[in-house]
Amino acid sequence: MPLSVSFALVNDVMESWMLLQTIPNYSDELGVLMFRKFFDMYPDAVSLFSFGGVDKSMPFDQEEFFESPQFLVHVKLMMRTFCGAIDMLGPDLELLLETGSEIGQKHKNYGLTKEHYSFMELALIDALQELLGSSFTQHQRMAWEEFWKIFSYTMQHGRQNQ
Repeated sequence: MPLSVSFALVNDVMESWMLLQTIPNYSDELGVLMFRKFFDMYPDAVSLFSFGGVDKSMPFDQEEFFESPQFLVHVKLMMRTFCGAIDMLGPDLELLLETGSEIGQKHKNYGLTKEHYSFMELALIDALQELLGSSFTQHQRMAWEEFWKIFSYTMQHGRQNQ
């Protein structure tokens, strides 16, 4: 996979990111919505999380999970990392590659698979579409898909080198 980005990709991601930032609590809104969509598509993935009072012998209560303080802290940490990754977009991807590799190494122990990354991409794109509505253009969607492919590749690459 070529790990480079065009000016157009950076521009489209950043333009839509700036629009997203006009939404109050945009980071929390995007993070929670991403996970809601992720678990709607991949309910078994809840088994990857050991917090939020999830009793794996009981039926999964999404609302209880999404309201748990541990989940909300996880969202804040994930979104801080995600925002940082967006800030690293540019012609030199070395820092983004290094960061993605480190994240991938940490997530290796959680049992993440390529399938999880694919579902999270769909959740991200759907969440952006829902939050930005008609302001989210096809070019921006394609740019975000490419950004996620690069970022998730670096996370998976990090996992493979452990």
